Amino acid sequence: MAFPNHMQADEQAIVGGIIRRALAGGHEISIHDEEELVLSRSRDYEVITAEVAATDLTTLVISGLGSILLIHGNGQDVVSDCTDSPKILRLINVCDEDSFQYRVNEWAQDCFGAEISADRLERGDRLLEEVLELLQATGYPRERVGELESYVFNRPIGEPAQEVGGVMVTLAAHCQAHDIDMQRAAENELARIETKVEAIRAKQAAKPKYAVGGAG
Repeated sequence: MAFPNHMQADEQAIVGGIIRRALAGGHEISIHDEEELVLSRSRDYEVITAEVAATDLTTLVISGLGSILLIHGNGQDVVSDCTDSPKILRLINVCDEDSFQYRVNEWAQDCFGAEISADRLERGDRLLEEVLELLQATGYPRERVGELESYVFNRPIGEPAQEVGGVMVTLAAHCQAHDIDMQRAAENELARIETKVEAIRAKQAAKPKYAVGGAG
């Protein structure tokens, strides 16, 4: 048995990841719903997930670390609150201090500050800008961009976590086709922009409002 059928797929992916990472770290998990303790100090993934989302609120208590409050029905924002500790935050954010994502976030916080780094519209603009620059650099025909835009936005909306996976897989295949080492390129770029924080800040400030700042 696993998560109840009524629980949204994106919530299952997020909460399942949190639970797996906690168990892999050797922790036990207790569960409170809105009314009472329903599971005490378990290390059984199937047993734990079966008790999640029985009510609108679930609290995961991770032994030795703290707690995570889930509000169901919020999709990607299912995590509502948590103990303010680095270890709990790493469980939620899937970022350990050696990961590329963690190191990029550290750079972004230093370069742009917390507000801009967390601005989802701006992060989306930045991602689109970099994708278009990559396609331009690898000789992709400009006229195909509009055709694909119409195709994508006329289709059903996907799940963000799954689409991120698709982006990563497709980028890896694109790099392979163009004889580019994706991981080396990423590390080289992070090393480059870490030495150019002031220049990147100035570049961002000078850009039109519809564009966003970054390494570009």
